[in-house]
Amino acid sequence: MKNKCSCQKSNKNGKCKEAPPPKKLSFTILDNFKALINYLFLFRKAYSVAPGLYFTGDKYDKKAPMLVTCNFLLTVLLLFKNLKGRNIRLLIIDTKGINVWCSAGKGQFSSEEILKVLKSYNKDILTKNENIEIILPKLSLSGVKLKLLKKNNVKPIIGPVHMEDIPDYLDMIPYKDSQHDSYKFNVKARLFTAIPSIMQFSKYLILITLIMLFSSIVFKAGFYWQMLVCLLCLTFIYILLFPFLPGKRFAVKGISLALFASMFLFYLYLTSSISIYLTMFYITILIATGIFFGLYYTGNSAVSNYSKVKQEIITFLPISFVLYVTAFIFYFIAGDIS
Repeated sequence: MKNKCSCQKSNKNGKCKEAPPPKKLSFTILDNFKALINYLFLFRKAYSVAPGLYFTGDKYDKKAPMLVTCNFLLTVLLLFKNLKGRNIRLLIIDTKGINVWCSAGKGQFSSEEILKVLKSYNKDILTKNENIEIILPKLSLSGVKLKLLKKNNVKPIIGPVHMEDIPDYLDMIPYKDSQHDSYKFNVKARLFTAIPSIMQFSKYLILITLIMLFSSIVFKAGFYWQMLVCLLCLTFIYILLFPFLPGKRFAVKGISLALFASMFLFYLYLTSSISIYLTMFYITILIATGIFFGLYYTGNSAVSNYSKVKQEIITFLPISFVLYVTAFIFYFIAGDIS
């Protein structure tokens, strides 16, 4: 951070290209609608905010605390609302339109991106001290190299886990380093992910339903609409009971829940006229979906680890695929018998 030029790039005449000045952060009604779209397609790239230095007060103040965040529109909007009435600086970095913890896990919320935005501004705009003090979101730590920031005269402070705690946090000076605070994936946080997670996953459930509908018309295999209801319930119960399900891996938790539901289906087989093949169709497709949704939910959970998730996908996704194929074999056998 020793550059005197306001940008590291020069034009054809060798003169510095001036970076745009810090911008006042503001949102329109349309931005709120876009943020809703971001929520419904949670943690997926949709609408984003241009990277740069912003401020929330009436005028820019380089003495105001500087918070670093992603450029996922929903995150920035919620943060802005939590900071209402305060003069705060926001350093928004390019995370490809993805939220903090997902982009950190993928290495996109990184020290390099932070330094890239900081170096596009004259240091006199950023601070009057030797080091530039920034406050990082706790959930960004998996992608940020603190030593690299310190090496470039940037003093990182780890802020609170939840953004609603930021106003109280900023009232306590000097700012506390919250590096060792733990994140609790409580019911409120899980329910926040429920609607978008189920909406996103529904495209796969609709595909299964269409396959059964087509098969019932062409091959007279039968159309069991109850399966869609069962799978939707499975996904919601998975989210609701996530921390209580046996196993540490997401897919194992899905298997545990599906096996528990399968016990009820097997009881129905024993006490009703449902065939063994149709029962096995229900059981195998439940387990396959339990695994698949568990793997899918790794992207919507703040307690997943990117390297472990990759290993888990390699291990369990083929198993889920084989179970789906097996389920539809049972489905067609059940249809032929009936």
